Amino acid sequence: MSESTELLRYRDVRDRLVLDRDTTETLGRLTRLGIDPQKHQIESLTCRSGWLGRRRQTFAWSQLAGMGEDGLQIDRSPDKAAERSPEQLYGLIGSELWTDAGDRIGWLTDYWFRPQTGAIARYLYAARSSRDHYLLDPVGVSSAGNQRVIVLTSAIERATPWQEEAPGGLARLSRFWQRARTRPQQETASEGNSPTPTSPADLS
Repeated sequence: MSESTELLRYRDVRDRLVLDRDTTETLGRLTRLGIDPQKHQIESLTCRSGWLGRRRQTFAWSQLAGMGEDGLQIDRSPDKAAERSPEQLYGLIGSELWTDAGDRIGWLTDYWFRPQTGAIARYLYAARSSRDHYLLDPVGVSSAGNQRVIVLTSAIERATPWQEEAPGGLARLSRFWQRARTRPQQETASEGNSPTPTSPADLS
């Protein structure tokens, strides 16, 4: 797999095309990354294909031969077979988030990982009370299962607030509407100092 030092976000790689590196066959679309919650390590990836995604294939993370902006490539050589069963790994997205004190505080919504190793760098969770989002250090995770993740209360207290940045297009659109709202006010304020046009020539 090609070297990369940048962190990737699960939300951004989900649904990418998955190809067989040797045959160029389409294997499907990425639908799940299997995580070992004790190591905070991605160990497998699952893709779906066919009618309504009924055909599912799971590969070991060690079989990942490349990950680009448009898709992933898988090495299906026999020596790259998965060492762990997918049932021993968890997707974690959507799991309820509980503290070790017994409080349900929200749910996991996303995470960032290192593409070269599959190591989880940060989890993202939505707070149950405010729906605000926070970054969670993986070392704060105590245990995890199919439906829930338990974290140390001290880790929640150290969680960093996170706010999504508007995409470039949305940001430009927001600025456009802001200018559109203020322009009539500016024009109204200047009407007393500007003569009212009485002919097309006055508009030139």
